[in-house]
Amino acid sequence: MTDQIGRRGYLRLVLEDRSGTVLAGHSARAPFHVQRVMHCDESLPSMAYLYMMSTSGGTLGGDLHRIDITLEENAAAHITTQGATRIYGTRSEAAAQATEITLRGGSYLEFMPDQTIPYGNSRYSQTTRITASRTATLVYTDVVASGRRAMGESFQFDSFRTETVAQDDAGDIIFCDVAVLEPKRRGVAGYGVMGGHTVVGTVYILVPKSHTARLYGMVNSLVSNHPTVPGGASTMRGDAGVLVRLLGGDARSVMKLARNVASIVREESLGVPLPDDRKS
Repeated sequence: MTDQIGRRGYLRLVLEDRSGTVLAGHSARAPFHVQRVMHCDESLPSMAYLYMMSTSGGTLGGDLHRIDITLEENAAAHITTQGATRIYGTRSEAAAQATEITLRGGSYLEFMPDQTIPYGNSRYSQTTRITASRTATLVYTDVVASGRRAMGESFQFDSFRTETVAQDDAGDIIFCDVAVLEPKRRGVAGYGVMGGHTVVGTVYILVPKSHTARLYGMVNSLVSNHPTVPGGASTMRGDAGVLVRLLGGDARSVMKLARNVASIVREESLGVPLPDDRKS
C-alpha cells in the first residue's frame, strides 16, 4: 500500500457551530493536511477560516484525490487552498479529484480554492457534488487557467473535464454544470468558447430563494460592467441561486472579480461591509 501514499489522498472536514464555528472532526491522508482553524475577521468573529494544504508540488497522472466538507447547522466557514493546483503532464493515466460538500440548515460556506493550472500533455477530471439545505448559503469559485503561459504551454493540455452537480437535502437536483476542454482536438481559444481569453472562472452561488432576485441584480451589474473581465450572471431554476461566468487574460483579475462577487453574497447574507476593492 505504500505506493498509494500521495496518490490516493483524501481530506475530510466537519465544521460545527459551538458559539463560533470550530473544526469538529477531520481526517487526512497525504498529500492533504490542514492546520488549525483561524477566526481572523473582526466583523465576523464566529466564521472559521481554513486552508487546505498539500505536501505535493502538484497532481500527477494516476492520482485520485477526494475532499469531503460538511458544515453542520448554522456553521460558517471560508475555505481555500495554500496556492494553485498544478496538474502535471502524463503519458498514461489521467488524474482526478472528487469533492463532496454537504451544507446543513442555516450554514454558510465560501469555498474558494486558488486557480487550477493544467500543464502541457495533462489529463484531468474533477467532480464536485453538493448537497445543500434550501436555507444554506454557498459561494464556490472555480478558476481554470490555460496552462503555463510563460513556458509556451497555453492550451497545450490534452483534456480538462469538470462536472458540478448540486441537489437539495430532499434529493431534488438544483443544477448540473459540465464542461470538457480538449484544445488539441477542438479549438477552444478562439471565438465561441474562450473568445481569445486564457482564464475562465465560474462562481456558483446557492442562497435561500428570498435573496436570489436582489443578489442577481447586484452581481450581474458588477460583472457585466467590469472593464477588463467580461462576464455575466444568470439565475438558477427555481430561484435557487445565481451562476456567474467570467473570462480573462490573467488569473489574478478573474479571481479578484470572483472574490468581489463573494463579497456581495456575504454582505447580502451576513450583513458585513463590502471590502473597498469591490469597485476596482
